[in-house]
Parts: sequence; C-alpha cells; structure tokens
Amino acid sequence: MIMRILITLLLFTSLTNNNEFSKHTLPYSIVTSKADLIVEGQIDEINNEKYQFKISDFIKGKDDDTIIVNKWKQWMCDTRPLKYKTGQKLILFLKKVKGKYKVINGSTGELIINDNDGIVRYKYNALPNRLVVKEGIKMLIKSIKYKGKIYSNGKFKFLVSQSEYEKYRNKNAFYYKVTRGLKYD
Repeated sequence: MIMRILITLLLFTSLTNNNEFSKHTLPYSIVTSKADLIVEGQIDEINNEKYQFKISDFIKGKDDDTIIVNKWKQWMCDTRPLKYKTGQKLILFLKKVKGKYKVINGSTGELIINDNDGIVRYKYNALPNRLVVKEGIKMLIKSIKYKGKIYSNGKFKFLVSQSEYEKYRNKNAFYYKVTRGLKYD
C-alpha cells in the first residue's frame, strides 16, 4: 500500500512539474541606483571566473581605468547570449563586494554592445542603441533614487520635479521604457 502511494505521488509530481523557472529581473531604475560603478569599455583579458575590463567611460562612480570583474553565474533562466571574448564591448552595472566588482542581476547588469552599437540581450525586450541607453542611465542617476535593499520592496525617491521627470520620459526611449509603471509622488 505504501509503495502504491509513493509511486502515485512520484507519477503525479513528474506529470505536473513543467520545470518552468524565471529569473527575478530587477528593473534598471533599481540596478542603476544601487550600482557602485556603471562603466562602458571592453574586455582586455579573460581568466576562469573573472575578466580584466578596460574602461573607456565612467557613467557612474570612479575607479582605476582597468578593473577586474567577477563573471556572473549563468543558469537556465539567465544565460549569456555571446561567449566572453577579448575586445568585447560592454556597459556594466557593478556592485563592489569585498573589494571585488560583481555584475548586478546577471545579464541585466552586463549589456553587450555589438558592432552596430546595438545592445545584445538574452530573451528580453530589445533596448535602444548604446548612446540612447547611456543618456537614459545618466537621466536615471539624476532623477531617481531607490531606497531599500536591492532585492526588497523599497521605495523610489524622485530627485527632480514632476515636469522634469516627464521631460526625461519624453526625450529618451530607454528612460521611458525603464520608468514605465513608476508613479511620481
């Protein structure tokens, strides 16, 4: 009798489990606010679990022109669309943890720039080109601060007037896209 119950339970769970998982994707309004360093540059050298990154533009924060970045752990719901390679151009959203830079939220915090200045992403809606994205990030830095821990239910604080916020939304496609659903208060 116990064996029948166990077999029935096993069959039931195997037939009803569809193994669909999804990544908890953080919005760029949070990622931008919580990043210690946002930079554009290219991979200079690749090692096992990290890469050397030559910075061409500091968007938020300052550090040496070359930094070491820990690779983020890929899994079935968040894989890197292209292999790491030297010369690859990226925009990185980084958090400094114990003196080392870590990409925030996997593929969300590591934007691969292709030869046409487009952004290559895994499974997500397309983003505007590199220049529009960088301008939108700078607008986010000036206009919105996220209060709370990175994976918690925090609150947004607006650093500009409502008219300035609306002006940014109308001016930049990336800013508009990443602030949808935010209510000015």
